[in-house]
Amino acid sequence: LSDLGDPEVARGNLDVPSNAEFAALDSKFDGEGYERSGAAWAIVHEDGKRSLWVDNAGRIYFGDVDVTDAIDGTLQTQFDTLEARQAQNTGFLCIGDSLTEGSGASSTSFSWPAQLSDLYSDARATANRGVGGQSSDQIAGRFGAEAVLVEVDGAEIPASGAVTVNSITPNITYYAGGSKSWPGWIGGIHGTLSASSFTRTTSGTAKAVLATDYFVPDVSAVWLRIWLMWLGRNDGWSSNDGTALLARYERMVEAIPTTQKRFLLLDVLNNAAETSGTAAHTNIVAFNAALMQRFPKNVIPIRKMLIEQGLARAGITPTAQDLTDIANDVIPTSLRADSTHLNNTGYGV
Repeated sequence: LSDLGDPEVARGNLDVPSNAEFAALDSKFDGEGYERSGAAWAIVHEDGKRSLWVDNAGRIYFGDVDVTDAIDGTLQTQFDTLEARQAQNTGFLCIGDSLTEGSGASSTSFSWPAQLSDLYSDARATANRGVGGQSSDQIAGRFGAEAVLVEVDGAEIPASGAVTVNSITPNITYYAGGSKSWPGWIGGIHGTLSASSFTRTTSGTAKAVLATDYFVPDVSAVWLRIWLMWLGRNDGWSSNDGTALLARYERMVEAIPTTQKRFLLLDVLNNAAETSGTAAHTNIVAFNAALMQRFPKNVIPIRKMLIEQGLARAGITPTAQDLTDIANDVIPTSLRADSTHLNNTGYGV
């Protein structure tokens, strides 16, 4: 209490700077609050020397060396770049089989990935990676979530050109309309894998590989987008309980190369023959429930939505056949192009 009569003594007892010390500190800053030394931010050693610091213009220094250009620009440039990348990565990567590819639609512009892109005023970029006829292991293999084993003829990749590939398991090049080719690596050599060959990208020295070696797919820039996955329609549900597909989805999520895993999953559709009471229907319904339980915030129950709400969402009055379909717990005929695939309206729902 005696200190109240002498503010300077009180400051000293409380370890608070004196008036003179406050004045000295204040003199270091200009009217905008910037340090007069020119540093807006700094890491300072005990001896008062700055090791890493940023000036008021956003230029970056290491000690006394301006390293701004060496790291591709000022902080503002870096922020602008990050914002541009973030904007790019709000696009969608659509992964699946013929249902994602758009089989049954009158044109690719009516596939669900294309119609999804049209919903956004900023025309978000959408990459359609649906491949008709592929099973879930083939799809997962294309994205590094399933080991892809290849048998290269002679167990050697030549110095240039192509080499015959005798087998691919699972066959990620399979396509109901022919075959697909994918870029990637075998034995540390980059090239393109087709249904029957592997062609290296650049010439070099011949490279011996294992009799059965791994094919590692390229990570594309579109992998940084939001993943929308629709797998499993071609997995044969009459005798499939979906255990392998659930584990495959978990590996697909792990394969997303971003720190924050941004993804949505569409559950499995039953076809017109897989009516309520059939083994396939029972297995699909059970799997969809397990998928929802495993990823409760990421699953779109598209099967139930199409059956129960699809016609109303599309503004269609149900036909007698539609009502029969709904009673059998299958997608209404008015939303389908055939027994399995959706039509333009179905994909739009």
